[in-house]
Amino acid sequence: MTHRPAGKTWAKKSALLQAVPTDVVAGLVLVLFAGLSMLATQDLAFGSSARMGPGYFPRIVSGLIGLFGIAIVAIGLTKRRRARPADTIPGVSWRALLMIMLAMTFFAASVEHLGLLLSGFGTILLASLAVPCVRPLEIAVFSLVLAAMVTAIFSWGLGLSLPAWPNLG
Repeated sequence: MTHRPAGKTWAKKSALLQAVPTDVVAGLVLVLFAGLSMLATQDLAFGSSARMGPGYFPRIVSGLIGLFGIAIVAIGLTKRRRARPADTIPGVSWRALLMIMLAMTFFAASVEHLGLLLSGFGTILLASLAVPCVRPLEIAVFSLVLAAMVTAIFSWGLGLSLPAWPNLG
């Protein structure tokens, strides 16, 4: 049994912690991302629907992401529900954050030298370390299958200029 302080102080702190639902935060992150994307593509020519410029698609997608973000914020603010601990912002999982960033950095640094297959395999292995309970054999098999599928689709199927195999020369 936990002891809670009596009076209005506890109620104010509890209400403050539960005042911002995760829907609102997620929507604001989407709006921020859309705004930054619009800002980053402002120098690209927009063009028209018939003759799309290099900035056409990124701005359309950014606008849609921004609209979805606004809708999510509005829904989060207008929902009439009791805040639950699952609806509040949890603590940051530093292990997950670090491993995902490390996996992305590994992929960016190694794809030209190791090829898509090995880089993809290593990236998935590193990203899988973001969770504490990892089954090594299951992750290894999943990483191999997923890396093979990514290589087949992007390198061979779509013909992207990413090497499939390591560059030994």
